[in-house]
Amino acid sequence: MLVTGIRVAGLRDADGFVKTELESRVELDSGPSGVAVADALDLFSAGLNATRVEGVLNTLGIAVGPVELVLEDGLPVQASWEGGEGARALLAGDAARRITVWVEVAPDPPLFGQLRELAVREPRLVAALGNNPRIAIKVGWLFTKDLTTASIAVLEIKVGDLGFPSAGPERAKWAPRLLRQLGQRFSRVQQRDGRAIAERMLEASLSADSDVRDAYQRAAEALGDKPFSLGQLHLVRVGDTLLPCFGHELRRARQFGPAADEALRLVEAVFLDAPDVLIVEAPGALQGDAGEVVEWLHGRTEGNDATLEQVVLVPGGAA
Repeated sequence: MLVTGIRVAGLRDADGFVKTELESRVELDSGPSGVAVADALDLFSAGLNATRVEGVLNTLGIAVGPVELVLEDGLPVQASWEGGEGARALLAGDAARRITVWVEVAPDPPLFGQLRELAVREPRLVAALGNNPRIAIKVGWLFTKDLTTASIAVLEIKVGDLGFPSAGPERAKWAPRLLRQLGQRFSRVQQRDGRAIAERMLEASLSADSDVRDAYQRAAEALGDKPFSLGQLHLVRVGDTLLPCFGHELRRARQFGPAADEALRLVEAVFLDAPDVLIVEAPGALQGDAGEVVEWLHGRTEGNDATLEQVVLVPGGAA
């Protein structure tokens, strides 16, 4: 699946943003405007994936702590949290309390195949898929006046040039499943502690699923190769603490400075998360050659061993 178009309204620094005809490598603007578009994609995917809502709202600073959710058909329709100052900082104006994100995607073969199966029970899909198989979804977040609750709604569903009911009893029975799947195909590299990543790596290395074990092995080896060149990852238990170490000498992450933590976050996202669309902020900022990291990320979208379909890159720093 490839995101081919994005439109954003109501989000500070991205209000009115429009970009279409996107390819496997998307480079956003530097500074707050680029980060805001990344935030918009986070809000879009969380609006379709209940498991992401709390993490996204905390990452964006809208919530601090637990988020209470209301679901319908497995989709989030309301979220509540303590305090509203974080949401205020993201809204385009004092009077505006709605953020909408429109995303167009080109389905990959598995997703296209599922749509063809659905077309057996939904004749209108046959014509839609024949003319233009792209899918367009619009998600809206409407905040209450105190900015501690948001109603979350799918405002538009289009396949090709045909629109389908997006909510209520008229919504197509196939729609919730499709929407949930789309929401699960996005991820954003998070600021995570290297020890937390090591715990997840250990679980992957012991998995009964051979694909998960292979993903761990690829991640461990990638850390030893360019653009990171830290040495292959080894997990070392010291007392009750699991440490990520590198190379035959078992050098600890701190010996490489913050570059090791950044590398761990990237390989975790690329190989263990392996989403269709990966959002990366300031890629390679802590490595010796940031350009090599960008090319490495793009390379993960190509060839038979690709783990990603698309990378969305957000430069660090000011505009």
